[in-house]
Amino acid sequence: MSREIRKIIHLFIPEDSGGIKPNSCEAHYFKLLFQRRLKNYQLKIYTHAQETKFKKALKFSAHPDDKFFIVTDLDFTEDRSNLRYVKKKIRNLAALGENAQLFVSGRSFEVWLCMYHGVYTKPSSPKPP
Repeated sequence: MSREIRKIIHLFIPEDSGGIKPNSCEAHYFKLLFQRRLKNYQLKIYTHAQETKFKKALKFSAHPDDKFFIVTDLDFTEDRSNLRYVKKKIRNLAALGENAQLFVSGRSFEVWLCMYHGVYTKPSSPKPP
């Protein structure tokens, strides 16, 4: 009797720090989010350095119910001078495949993530006695 192939949620996060800032990156957020909620799937996260692996998984998925998501953010400058670059990057990510859903996160996500981990609030909060 062969073992059933486990379904995978593939998450490609190009801007993720890849573990350099483990408690304030998108991958950490998704690991925490799915840790208790994911029952019949396992979570696999790809960063910019693993884009080729994500493309390969997208092309040769082991299970028909595997899910593919791309999560990117809109980090354009205040004067919007890099708007063309951001648009081009999003078009390129969207072209990776029709089986991958593209989600664009905003600055509010990053602010929430930093506030959640106290990156901005620790310096000004009173220290416990």
